Parts: sequence; C-alpha cells; structure tokens
Amino acid sequence: TWAIIKRLVLVGGLVLALALTGCAYNEAIDRGDAWANAEQWDEALKEYRRANKINPNGSAAIEGIGRAKRALSERALDGARRSLDARDYEGAFEKVAEARLLTPDWPLVNEVSEAVTTRLLAEARDLLSGQAHSEGMALLDLLLSYRPEMARPLEDTIAQAALDWAARLRAESRDAESKGELAVALVLITQAATLSGDDADRENKARLKAKVLDGQAFHVHLEL
Repeated sequence: TWAIIKRLVLVGGLVLALALTGCAYNEAIDRGDAWANAEQWDEALKEYRRANKINPNGSAAIEGIGRAKRALSERALDGARRSLDARDYEGAFEKVAEARLLTPDWPLVNEVSEAVTTRLLAEARDLLSGQAHSEGMALLDLLLSYRPEMARPLEDTIAQAALDWAARLRAESRDAESKGELAVALVLITQAATLSGDDADRENKARLKAKVLDGQAFHVHLEL
C-alpha cells in the first residue's frame, strides 16, 4: 500500500510539473505575441526565447523567434539604407552587421551590403580621381575594415592610389623645398616614401632631414 501511495505521489508531482511547465510556456508565448502585435520586437524576442528555453521543441516559440529576428533585421536594414542616403557608410555597415547577426541567411542582407559597398567605392574612386587621395584612401580603409574579403579585388586600385598620392606629395615636397620650407618638404617626402617604398624618396628624405638638422645647428651656433 505504501509503495502504491509513493507511486501516486510521484506521478502526481510529475503531472503537476508538466502542467506548470506548459503554463509557463504558454504565458511566455502570449507575452511574446502581445509584444509582437505592438511591434516591440526586442521584447517579443526575449519572451519567445524564454518560451524556447522552457520547451526547446515548441513550434510557437521557434516560429516566434524567427519572426522577431526577421522584423529586427528588417529594421536594421532600413537604418542601413537611411545611413547610406546620408553618406554615413560606417553607420550603414554597422546596421548591416546587426542584420547579419540576426538573419545570416537572408539574401536581403547581402543585397544591402552590396549597395553600401557599390556607393562607397564610387565615391572613393571619384575622390581619388579628383586628387583627394587622403579622403579616398580613408573610404577604402573603411570598406576593408568591414569587408576584408575585398582586399584582393581592390589590390590594384589601392596600389595605384598610393603611387598617385606619393607622386603628388613628392611634387609638393619639391615645391616646398624651392621656397625654403625645408621642414614642410621633409614631412611631405616622408609621407611619399611611406606610400611608395621608393629608394629615391627615401634618399630625398635623408637629404632633407640632413638639411633641416644643419639649419637647426646653424641657428643654434648663431644664438651662441
């Protein structure tokens, strides 16, 4: 008799536990649905995840998580488009990255990413062709920080831009030297040498550095 009682108590406890679990699951789903109806997707996602933790196989929780993630991803992509319209490329890529975390397999994420990339590249090339090398290279650096896989396709573009920039700096250095602005000329040729890696630029850098130091020593001698 005592064994039967113990078995009944155990069964009753299990039934009660299952009932409470089911109740908690349904309550979390109901809260998630309420937040979803109010388009408060962050809160909805929390509740659907809470329900999924209670019952990992519950279809309502799984579907709710997918629906909330898609809505949040769409919101992020809308933000990316607005940032792109404002030429805020960094902000656009940040929003794309946010969407990708939520819906990595959604083709629209890649479409928006490509739109941002295309617009940025067009502006970078316009800047480079207009001799605004610093600004153009900065945009390319920004692109590679978010899309490192673009390094190889852009290798020739970046190399040519660096050489063009170095040539401009080299000419500006010569002009500054002709005006007696040796310190300015040294800064410019140093930048050119860094970009080009050219032996002639390094030699000119050493020559100008020596002239600057000689000039400083001459002034010190006069003051003494």
